[in-house]
Amino acid sequence: MAKIDRNSSQDAKQVFEKLLPNSETRSKAEDFLGNAIGFADTLNSEKWNLNLDLNGNFIRFNVGHEYCIEILE
Repeated sequence: MAKIDRNSSQDAKQVFEKLLPNSETRSKAEDFLGNAIGFADTLNSEKWNLNLDLNGNFIRFNVGHEYCIEILE
C-alpha cells in the first residue's frame, strides 16, 4: 500500500477495510473503537489519539502513553 494521507478519510477507510476485511468483524470493531474514543474523550479530550500507520499496517488508539487498542495486519 502506498503512503497513507492521515488527513484523508478515504485512506483511513481503505486501511480499516484492509486490516479487517470481514464486514461484520469490521462493524463490531468500529462500534467498540467508537465507544472507547467517546469514553476517553469525556475524561480528557487532550489525552487520546488515533494513530494511522503511514504504510497502512496498523491503527492504534492511544490514551496517555499507552496503546489501548491496536489493530494489526
